[in-house]
Amino acid sequence: MAKKSLALAALIALAAPSGVAAQQPVLDAMKAELARSLAALHTSPSPPYFIGYDITEVQEFSASSSFGAITDRGDERRRALDVQLRIGSYAFDNTHARGEFPNFARFFNASVDIPIDDDPMAIRAALWYETQQRYRNAVEQLSDARTNARLRVAPEDSSPDFSRESPERYVEPALVLTVDRSAWEQKLRRYTAPFAQQHDIYGANAFFTATVETHWYVNRRHSRGTARRSNGSARGRSHDHRSPRAPARTDH
Repeated sequence: MAKKSLALAALIALAAPSGVAAQQPVLDAMKAELARSLAALHTSPSPPYFIGYDITEVQEFSASSSFGAITDRGDERRRALDVQLRIGSYAFDNTHARGEFPNFARFFNASVDIPIDDDPMAIRAALWYETQQRYRNAVEQLSDARTNARLRVAPEDSSPDFSRESPERYVEPALVLTVDRSAWEQKLRRYTAPFAQQHDIYGANAFFTATVETHWYVNRRHSRGTARRSNGSARGRSHDHRSPRAPARTDH
């Protein structure tokens, strides 16, 4: 008998996660270390005129099932830090384009993992270390940009490298991921269990993922804030030797 399939889609309406998590330890640590870094680097030969800290926290739960049994589950929480540091001036800084091309080196400063505990000193230590690394890179970039500018006859673009803007402040309560994990695993089992009775079905899978993403951001001009985003999705798929098709999926 030819293998056949029935596409399975887990249709859900995921309620936005509720609950308020303590946000001040993270934001306060960022503000304190920003002030300290600016003061410490103020006396350097090339002091930064702009420093921005961006911390992103992701809380995620995922599970999958096949033929009525849970095949995988994951519960993860992580934080990543990105530092933007500029030295020189608004008109000409370390991000200045070189020749016909922008300074791509600044795009390779990838975000780094930092502690997920709300420990101010641990967070500040991570901020301090990454600030030092970015500052050393910025000094080299500015030197290269100035050398390149001296060798050029005339700049092709006279616009400044950075604009002056009024500071902004926006804060909303941080969220914690609230998901009934056991209930969703039971649903996943129930969605795929019927396929176990069909001997001509060789693959049937269902997946569930719920995510909360929080951003903390501060910069030299004291713009700061907390923003959040929540997302949930479930999808299912089955396999057919005779008529392959794309997985059925719903996102909310």
